[in-house]
Amino acid sequence: MQKPQQKRKGGQIRFTNEQTDALEQTFDSNKYLSNHERKKLAKALALTERQVKTWFQNRRAKWRRIRKDDEEEGDVPASVSTRSISQFNLHHQYRPGICKWN
Repeated sequence: MQKPQQKRKGGQIRFTNEQTDALEQTFDSNKYLSNHERKKLAKALALTERQVKTWFQNRRAKWRRIRKDDEEEGDVPASVSTRSISQFNLHHQYRPGICKWN
């Protein structure tokens, strides 16, 4: 038997473990949802579209914050390593007359 959603101060709700797990699984495969995907997920989880939209906005903010912290600690995410480093190298090439090497 499922517990009803509990309201919190300020109108916030606590998602059930099942809802959170489903939202996390969806987020892992897709960081952004189309309108159709959001409606479908909201209906499947008995949430409003606004709750799903807000959850995804908050989760993306957390995801960015974690990635930023990892980069500051020296960990380079796999998705960043090759492409970003090659773009950095192209942008920061030695250019005679512009840069001087000591």
